[in-house]
Amino acid sequence: MARRVAPDRLISTVDPDTRHAHQTQSGQQDGYKAHLVIEPDTGLITAAELTKASGPENSDGAVGARLLAADPTITGATVQILADSAYGSGDMLAALARTAHTPVIKPWQLRPGPTTNNHQSPLISTLLAPMPFTCQED
Repeated sequence: MARRVAPDRLISTVDPDTRHAHQTQSGQQDGYKAHLVIEPDTGLITAAELTKASGPENSDGAVGARLLAADPTITGATVQILADSAYGSGDMLAALARTAHTPVIKPWQLRPGPTTNNHQSPLISTLLAPMPFTCQED
């Protein structure tokens, strides 16, 4: 039997806005997410938003796009947007493309697990290994 909860489920009668936040498949926290826009040269926080921990309108990409659109310190000039991979969703990348900002966002891992597999042929292992390294057969 799957142990799942309904999307946007009420988990606390004391604080009805709190939600489950999943950092890993097995680990979860209850609460909120804090999203910050920080000016990289000075370290000053120029925008912030506290959201429910789950829900499509509270995804990292959706909130990041909202924060960038509302940030008064970002003028018409093209700027680099630095973010972790959670902000690399289609919503965020589409918003950055519309504004001509340059995303510097770590891409999502293409496949889970380690990047090496010693049970493959040497040619396949060489092709799959990150450059400049190759996998060694045991």
